[in-house]
Amino acid sequence: MSLKVKLIAFFLLVGIIPLTAIGVLSYNLAQNNIRDEVYSSLEMYFDMAEEALEAYFDDIRKDANVMTATRDIYQSLNILAETGYNTNSLEWWEKVSIVNDIMLILAEQKNYVLIYMTVPSGKIIYSTDSGFLGAYISGRDYIQSALQGRTTWSELFFSNITNNNIMAVSAPVYSNGRSGNIIGTLNLSVGDQRIARIVHEGLDSLGQTADSYLVRSDFNMLSNMRHGELSSGAVLNELMRSEATEPLVGPIQSGDDDFLDVTYYVNYLGNPVRGKLDGRFDRGLGQ
Repeated sequence: MSLKVKLIAFFLLVGIIPLTAIGVLSYNLAQNNIRDEVYSSLEMYFDMAEEALEAYFDDIRKDANVMTATRDIYQSLNILAETGYNTNSLEWWEKVSIVNDIMLILAEQKNYVLIYMTVPSGKIIYSTDSGFLGAYISGRDYIQSALQGRTTWSELFFSNITNNNIMAVSAPVYSNGRSGNIIGTLNLSVGDQRIARIVHEGLDSLGQTADSYLVRSDFNMLSNMRHGELSSGAVLNELMRSEATEPLVGPIQSGDDDFLDVTYYVNYLGNPVRGKLDGRFDRGLGQ
């Protein structure tokens, strides 16, 4: 499954100009200038946010592919295979120590919530969180896709072990690093908090009331908002079904990357706002 099959909608809700003011100025030349300026600001913000998100996810993907081609990583799985996948063998534990040093440094430097490796059966044989060791996750789509040779993102999901909403990129590990048989997967996980920070970066330039969030086609929120009661605990727990999100269900489900609209509506706080709806950004956050 490619990185672009799980389409998400990216909303920007900006209460810069109240609807009452818009009505008064609707026949005034100044209103046209204000509207054009707001549209331009919204477009600029979206372009910046989209580029930042794409760069962030692409960097993680590159990290995964670099790690799988690192000799200490793929050789550790080769040795494990030679032992008949005996995770209690001395040969394996000698390699685990080296792998752990590498992964802990990477996790600290790049703020990864969790890093783990599986063998072809889907069993987790290494994890920076020992609570994951021994679990079988072969049924997860992103693991199966990696085992077929594709670096793949998971959807955003809640982890009972880390107690966080996370998403993972899974990359195949080849016996010779870049070639050979697929002998397992390497997985890098990030938390929803970091994603939300990227979504909210730059909003101050649009005004103190500016807000933005990610939402799935079933109206599940995939990031918290910056203001109000949905600024915490909303991810995968709250539905944002409104006149702002309704128009995007069709485009998301049909895979219309180019859909965008700027419109007026009343947000969940009851405030009239001018908002921009955009379906251009997609990633494996869920569809």
